[in-house]
Amino acid sequence: MQIEKSRTIPVCFNPSQLKFLEKYAKENGLLNYSQAIENLLKTY
Repeated sequence: MQIEKSRTIPVCFNPSQLKFLEKYAKENGLLNYSQAIENLLKTY
């Protein structure tokens, strides 16, 4: 069984940044902005 590393870095966003992340999540078939952040971290 492979254990996935968990991220524990607290992040803060203003309302417009949260809207951007929510839009990114919807456009990429993700459930929420948390998944969008994980996706972006893997990409870059």
